[in-house]
Amino acid sequence: MGYPPPITNLIPAKMMFVQKNILIRNYKTSVFTFLILFFISALSIVMNGYFFGSETQGTLMVIQKHELGQNLYPKDIMTSVIPYYYTYFYKLLAIPSKLFGIDNAYFYLYFTSVYFFHIIIFYLAKLLFKKDLVSYLSTILLMVTMPTIGYETKLPIFYPRVLILPFALLAMYLFVKNRYMLAFVIIGLSMNIHIITAFPVFLMFMLYFALFYRKIGTKTISKCVALFILFSMPLIYWQLNIPNVNIVAPKDWLEIIKIKFSHHVAPFSWGFPNWMRGFSFILIFLLSMQYKPDREKNLKIITFISAIIIMVVAATFFYYVIPITQLMALQFWRSTNIFGIIAMIYSSNYLLNLYKKEFQYKLATTGLCASLFMANFKGVLLFLILILAFNFRK
Repeated sequence: MGYPPPITNLIPAKMMFVQKNILIRNYKTSVFTFLILFFISALSIVMNGYFFGSETQGTLMVIQKHELGQNLYPKDIMTSVIPYYYTYFYKLLAIPSKLFGIDNAYFYLYFTSVYFFHIIIFYLAKLLFKKDLVSYLSTILLMVTMPTIGYETKLPIFYPRVLILPFALLAMYLFVKNRYMLAFVIIGLSMNIHIITAFPVFLMFMLYFALFYRKIGTKTISKCVALFILFSMPLIYWQLNIPNVNIVAPKDWLEIIKIKFSHHVAPFSWGFPNWMRGFSFILIFLLSMQYKPDREKNLKIITFISAIIIMVVAATFFYYVIPITQLMALQFWRSTNIFGIIAMIYSSNYLLNLYKKEFQYKLATTGLCASLFMANFKGVLLFLILILAFNFRK
């Protein structure tokens, strides 16, 4: 008569069974999450609209058609700008545009970019706060096109910036996870598509490295910078083969900038509503710091925001005091949209924690959440003041 197997032989089998169940459960959860984010992305496009050939995209379409060999506008002035329009975006889109048509290719890639944007927002929020509810609320609040100080969080038109923003956020996600080299590879590649979105993120990373170089190590920093240069080399090579541009902006060029791009580079010309939005984002972010992530992750996010502040101060100085062509072209004020995205993630955690309090906080939190979702910044300020009043009463 045989004896039963020793209990020690059953433990590995039981562990394998438990691990298998965990994997299946995680897989089902991931599929559910991706389906929800797909629905949020589709609803976002329905709510914000999608436009093809409108605004600047209509003008830039000449470049796309030029890449397809459809020289319909041989005398168009835009063809003379192509050597100075530093992006491989239109070359990259040439193949899908030939296969599906320009309008279809642009929409498919726009939808994919919006979907990828929401996926990264979800996982960045989860990395910081470790709560699915915070992640879902972050993606919901960022469904709508939300104007920040110098730029919007989302655009209803497919530009190079729309394609690259999710990758810039992915690089930030990896950087926060200490995957430094991969983060620099992604941001280096992104430079070839949209330098205005990618370069500020590179500077955010470099500020953290500069402040904590002893902790990171010079060897790691050197490798990261080398990878960034290597993967952004196509753009660097392109720029080096173009005749030198004046460092100090010529007066006629400066006049064109004032007429066409003041909403990106001239903060003193912006109206009160713009600054009210900016103040709302700053105030809600500061209040959200009451419930911040763990120290190391929060320190990286604060460093990113500090870099944005330094960039916008420098951009203002080198526009109004000493107009430097290259710095004006980088339009650092547009990096405030990254601050807006970070503020919404922190705000989501703040709102969920605030909702756990007394009834008056629940009421104010609901109003604040609705105001943020509708991008009604008068309402945002009103409910923030109400919450501050509740805090002072205590």
